[in-house]
Amino acid sequence: MDWKKVSIMTTEEGLEFLCYKLDEIGITQFEMVEDAASTQKILDETAQYWDYVDAESVLAARQPCVRVYLSDNDVGAEQMKKLTAMVDELRSIKDGLDLGSLEIVSENVRDEDWANNWKQFYKPMAVGKRLMVTPSWENPPEGTGRITLKMDPGMVFGTGAHETTQLCLAQLDEYVKPGMKVIDLGCGSGILSVAALLLGADKKIIRIMPNTPSAVGQGLMLVSANDRVTAEELAAFKTMMAESGLLDDLPENLIDAASAVSGCGPAYAYMFVEALADGAVKCGVPRAKAMRYAAQMLLGSASLLLETGEHPGALKDAVCSPGGSTIQGVRLLEERAFRGAVTDAVLAAYEKTKELGK
Repeated sequence: MDWKKVSIMTTEEGLEFLCYKLDEIGITQFEMVEDAASTQKILDETAQYWDYVDAESVLAARQPCVRVYLSDNDVGAEQMKKLTAMVDELRSIKDGLDLGSLEIVSENVRDEDWANNWKQFYKPMAVGKRLMVTPSWENPPEGTGRITLKMDPGMVFGTGAHETTQLCLAQLDEYVKPGMKVIDLGCGSGILSVAALLLGADKKIIRIMPNTPSAVGQGLMLVSANDRVTAEELAAFKTMMAESGLLDDLPENLIDAASAVSGCGPAYAYMFVEALADGAVKCGVPRAKAMRYAAQMLLGSASLLLETGEHPGALKDAVCSPGGSTIQGVRLLEERAFRGAVTDAVLAAYEKTKELGK
């Protein structure tokens, strides 16, 4: 099935309003394209996360618009009629938001097998003197004498294509000798561990799952060692990593489930802090103070929970005085399925982790 890409040209001011109007007529999936100034601001604010950005290409001829993709069939044709009627109605409004030209620009887009087309760009790759990193759908070249390391490019970091991974692989290739002990931290796909094993490293494995608070010594690191690791070696490893925070032993088969809380959880906690701060700002508290108050509240609450050993429900009840402000907020969170949303987030993260590990 082919598609029709439809862009509604507007202003920066009109983007969210157009999205709202599209949602009203049943078109719920759309893309907002911001203007060059807003895009430049985003690039500036996220500069620390980018190795390279071709800003000229990203910003070139960038006009604010809302873009949708409609199927090239009767359903898409009906949606196009509704979209056109909605835009015509908006053009007749003279007062209010500046919505710009509201010009509708459409073009046909061929349907392609995006799930598999990218594979054509990944071929066997020689690294160092002895390794050949090969995706599963390719056969390694014959007669090279290299060790084949099967690794599929995917959504987990560490497929051999990035320069830093190649550098580490080359170093392993040069220095790993049979029986040598190798520590691979933050392994992502595990490509360095696999390479070390193929090159003859000792098959003693300690799997860990740290989290981002480890950077300030307040992290949680899940630890699982195979039966080749001695008690003395495991103790030495834990001593070496002690400054990162709490280290806790866990069976290998539970690490994926636990990391959905310990590894992914900081993102949920940051979202909660941000939401609390947004609420405080709405009530008039300065942003910097609101953020600090929310973060300190979360830190203190976690400390109280851990130090007292009380059930979180009991600690919650201790804050909720009859007919008071807190119980009203709790009631609203319950109405909005706060618990269920958090639980579902953990389950979704766990399922994705299992999928990536296949």
